[in-house]
Amino acid sequence: ESRLRAMFALLREIVQQGDESAEERLQRLLAERAELDRAIEKARAGEVDTLDDTQVRERYLRLEETVRRLLADFRQVEDNFRGLDRATRERIATREGTRGLLLDDIFAQQDAIAESDEGRSFRAFWELLLNPAEQRDLRTLLDRVLALPALEAIERDPLLERLITRLTGAGEQVQRSLSRLNEQLRKFLDDRVWAENRRITELAGQIERSAVALKDHPPAQPVASLDGVKPELDSLMSRRLYTPPGETRLADTAIREGSGEDAEIEALFSQSFVDLEVLRANVARLLADREQITLASVLEAEPPREGLAEVIGYLELASRDEHAILDETRDVPVTLRLTRGARRSLTLPRVIFTR
Repeated sequence: ESRLRAMFALLREIVQQGDESAEERLQRLLAERAELDRAIEKARAGEVDTLDDTQVRERYLRLEETVRRLLADFRQVEDNFRGLDRATRERIATREGTRGLLLDDIFAQQDAIAESDEGRSFRAFWELLLNPAEQRDLRTLLDRVLALPALEAIERDPLLERLITRLTGAGEQVQRSLSRLNEQLRKFLDDRVWAENRRITELAGQIERSAVALKDHPPAQPVASLDGVKPELDSLMSRRLYTPPGETRLADTAIREGSGEDAEIEALFSQSFVDLEVLRANVARLLADREQITLASVLEAEPPREGLAEVIGYLELASRDEHAILDETRDVPVTLRLTRGARRSLTLPRVIFTR
């Protein structure tokens, strides 16, 4: 009876989820809602349809069978990855052709397994099993099933009591098989790189020994020729001669004590300071609602308080920012509106700040 119900459930799922029109789905959902409303009314009246002890035991035995088959499927997937690993090792041991062709073939086989029905199903199952919410639901359901009085009379498989641990362990075993395959590929690449470097070192040594042997008795004919290579001559006379650094001489003059009465000290207190972080914050605020902005637009929106010094500060920010565009080959006229109401006309390089 439980197998027949499971068969009907699978048939309905295939038809409903695989080939069902919008009108058919609407009618089915309305019927399910009506059935759900009737079940709610019966529950309010105290009437609840439950399984008898025979049905509970039968479904529990089917659950144990399903779990055992599920673990067997894990072993089959693991065996597939092990077979691919063995085939990869054999191809590496008897490899012919270039490294790129061999890797293309291996990766194609690995992708074929990952994109097969078994690979897609295993990936979806593994993501579902690692979901914390699904694990909590599964653990809660298992605890409630194992506590049913109808199951006390049968011999229960202890596998269900540690089902999550067994499933997770089997899935990790499959993942380890895949990791061993990737490790084998990395080892193959490292070995090939080491072998190529060793071969390059041997060839360099042979060239050095041949050059030493030909040093005293060079051949009449050229030993080797390179096409398209032209040496560049650097004449010694074209270099600048050495110029010793000049010495700084200080005049030996007596220092006279002065007074502050005849000195102009206002310039010491009128120095201006440009905070680059404030300028950077101005640019970031203006870029909040746009992709890019020119320096002229920044100066128009944020009139400089320190005059030309702030303009130079913006240019310094643009030269340091990798996202900014500083085109020194193109000049842009900029009208500088100062805080005191005055205006100045400048010619600046084209600067664009971007996010």
